[in-house]
Amino acid sequence: MRFARRPLEGGYTTQIGDDLVHLNGNSIAQFWYQAAIVYCVQENKEKALAYLGKFVKAAESLLAEETPVLHGDSYFTGLDAWIQESELSGNLPRDKKVIWDSAIQALDNPAFAVLEKEKAYIEIKEELSQRSRECVEKRQMKREENDYAIRS
Repeated sequence: MRFARRPLEGGYTTQIGDDLVHLNGNSIAQFWYQAAIVYCVQENKEKALAYLGKFVKAAESLLAEETPVLHGDSYFTGLDAWIQESELSGNLPRDKKVIWDSAIQALDNPAFAVLEKEKAYIEIKEELSQRSRECVEKRQMKREENDYAIRS
């Protein structure tokens, strides 16, 4: 079984991961995060950084909507009804800022110490921090809009 012997090589996981990121960005983000750790342990900085970049892109995809929801796709057409019947009704269990902050904290993993001085790693950390700050800014703007609407 080629896929089982070479889970991170070739086109299999990249293609599968790129498809799954739209279906369940959280699961694929976790997979790519773990792949980055494995490559750090092997001191393969290039691949570790590539998978950390995919980790961030999966998080961005998951959180791109104003109100992110879990959903099916063109292949998994029956998931929408099942998800809506679930306890969360497709809504994320945590606020966007908390998710971005968790992603930032995830990079504190000691395995990533080999990447500390890499420009791409620093940029990934800065990008995650920027996303978290944007959530604070959006929340503040909404609060101000609500206050204005109440006063009007």
